[in-house]
Amino acid sequence: MAANTHIGSLSKQYHLSLLRPVPLDGWDKSDTLVYTLPNSIPTGNYEAEIGIRYQESYPYRDIWLEVSHNTKDTLTYVTDTLQLFLVDEAGNKTGNGLCGLYQCDLPYKASIPIRTEGSARTFRIVHIMTDNPLTGISDIGIRLRKPENQ
Repeated sequence: MAANTHIGSLSKQYHLSLLRPVPLDGWDKSDTLVYTLPNSIPTGNYEAEIGIRYQESYPYRDIWLEVSHNTKDTLTYVTDTLQLFLVDEAGNKTGNGLCGLYQCDLPYKASIPIRTEGSARTFRIVHIMTDNPLTGISDIGIRLRKPENQ
């Protein structure tokens, strides 16, 4: 699968965006999306967001994900279970959309440590919804932003 990567540094604020497409015929529970951080990413604490592109046809208000990372110690993965809402209680879509495709960036962690510069640090994301495969999701991404005061 192809991936989009954006690395930027604006006014000494480091940020990284990694995006992975989901198969067109649906996201199978056994399909783990893997995001490898570049060796050049500076160590420090980062704000993290999960980016989701979803179609008008996505049948649920939310999505449940397991997000694992080895950013502090490359031998140990930490796993978080997330419930992310794509539609609010009034039925309004989260994020922006055009032509039936919506993009939203949802908070994951206010501070995530990135350590061991130069080592293989990765994020892994799987869905834990009951549908298999899960349809209506186009892309899943991770965005890291290092606050200016660090």
